[in-house]
Amino acid sequence: EGAVLPGWVDVLGDLIPLPILAPTKETVEWMRASSNLFYAWHYYGNPKMPADAVKNAQGVSDTWSMPSFLTEFMDCTAWDATANASISHSYWHYSNYCDTGPDFGNKKVPTETFGGCMLGWGSGHVDRCHAPPPPSTGAEELPSHWFWL
Repeated sequence: EGAVLPGWVDVLGDLIPLPILAPTKETVEWMRASSNLFYAWHYYGNPKMPADAVKNAQGVSDTWSMPSFLTEFMDCTAWDATANASISHSYWHYSNYCDTGPDFGNKKVPTETFGGCMLGWGSGHVDRCHAPPPPSTGAEELPSHWFWL
């Protein structure tokens, strides 16, 4: 799930076909020849320091000539580590879109509830990572693609 595999795994995968763990040779060739792919990775505390996970992701990115993209993590340390390394990152928290279970009064499923509240509901905390933008003076306008996560 994260960028945590040691380097010898790549070497072994190049020498011995591991169909369960690795893509086929043809798939690898296609990936390396593609110009529109990225390496998506998650960070949930392994390795212990986010900076080490960033180094691992940069290694994969360099080896494959493919940008990396941190797609799941739990707090601001991973956000900041990727931002400081100019690595794309976004915070995904699907599980907040629900109202099922004891935290919501054990409503009757499915008629009174929405969603499943699974996948680590309520754990991430990136809403406190950055201060909101300064108040508008009315003179400037942000580009239409600009938004805060």
